[in-house]
Amino acid sequence: MAGTPYQDFLQTDAAVNPGNSGGPLVNAQGQVVGINTAIVGESYQGISFAVPSSIAHGVYDRLRDKGRVARGWLGVQLAEVPPETSTSLKLPSGRGAYIAGLVDQLGFASPAQQAGMARGDVVVRWNDKEVTSPAMLSNFVAQTDIGSTAKVQVNRAGQELSFDVKVGERPKP
Repeated sequence: MAGTPYQDFLQTDAAVNPGNSGGPLVNAQGQVVGINTAIVGESYQGISFAVPSSIAHGVYDRLRDKGRVARGWLGVQLAEVPPETSTSLKLPSGRGAYIAGLVDQLGFASPAQQAGMARGDVVVRWNDKEVTSPAMLSNFVAQTDIGSTAKVQVNRAGQELSFDVKVGERPKP
């Protein structure tokens, strides 16, 4: 999450030609399900990607309400939970986001550090929502209001711990 780009796309086989990004992706009922964003290659090759409409709607709401899109920031480097860690902690497969490292930003402790989180923690819940992957946690954090306090549950060496984390603003790259 330190420098990870957000990559929450829908993959589709809809014909999207160069220059058509930004148009709606609709389902068979005519409902907008995404915003066409990218194609594979320089011309249509059968694979394209769209930003899900739920993500686009959230961006629209933030632009309308605040005039900009600011992303929440936890200040951690995330990874998939290593299989040996999952086994030793008795976590179900596909549960959690492993904190591989903590990020210092210009010598200041990250929100995760300030709250007491540590390298090796496995985040299993964010504001009462189950975390099943690093990507899911990244999206939860990004969509959390800056300055708000999130309730984070982690598994540390087999012990369940809870932290109140004041969400920071994602630093500009």
